[in-house]
Amino acid sequence: MATSNNAQSKCLSTPEILESILLQLDPQALLTAAQQTCRTWRGVIHESPSLQKALFFTLDEPPEKVQNPLLVQRFPSFFGKTKWSSSLLSSLDMIKKPGKLEAYVRPEASWRRMLVQQPPISVVGMIRTINAAFVNDREYYEIHVGSGGLRMGELFELVVFGDWSRYLQCVNEFVWGRMSDPLAYEWARMEKLRNMTIKPDIVFDALSAGTCSDDSSDDMELPNDVEIRNDIETVYRKLNIQPQPLSVHPKENYWSARNLD
Repeated sequence: MATSNNAQSKCLSTPEILESILLQLDPQALLTAAQQTCRTWRGVIHESPSLQKALFFTLDEPPEKVQNPLLVQRFPSFFGKTKWSSSLLSSLDMIKKPGKLEAYVRPEASWRRMLVQQPPISVVGMIRTINAAFVNDREYYEIHVGSGGLRMGELFELVVFGDWSRYLQCVNEFVWGRMSDPLAYEWARMEKLRNMTIKPDIVFDALSAGTCSDDSSDDMELPNDVEIRNDIETVYRKLNIQPQPLSVHPKENYWSARNLD
């Protein structure tokens, strides 16, 4: 028995063998339980390029695009797992468990540093549609996030604190890949008119049916997401966190169109 234990201990103390074993774990176990086992395991996970890629902390180039499974679980509405909704934030794990909100948004939280996708996303898009009685208005633009790839902390703060936060009172969704019907036709039509191709892997799509406005009066009832955003802002102030939304980056490939019906 002692010989068997010694052999097992020797294997687990060999970085290459330990790395191979840890790569078989699911991301949640690798991120939490494995790193809590001992300092050696934690050190191997932090120093191993392969394990850091598996955790979506560093860039990888898989043959197919892969969403971060840990983030999909905790931020489902950001990954196209929920359809058109006037509440983008209420499905988040940090909101369902309000007692953990402070722990979630702390600056050192691991989810902030995680890539949302492998290979990394370098461009995000925003499309807004206004359907009123006699007006059909659209605008689109892109934000380049750089070669480091889009991190979840950046995407989260872009929605909560950036330009997109004013659209939280709209019906909205995140679109991964091409737009589905019926908006696919309008999207393709705008590409043709502008002689351009919408290339981002992820687009924030906000739809107003004449009730969504950039401005809100004090006597208007706040939508659920606006209240949630206010709660998040309160926690940021309490923890003295200064948000850095991507909206400070230049807007590129901007176009707008208005059709009178």
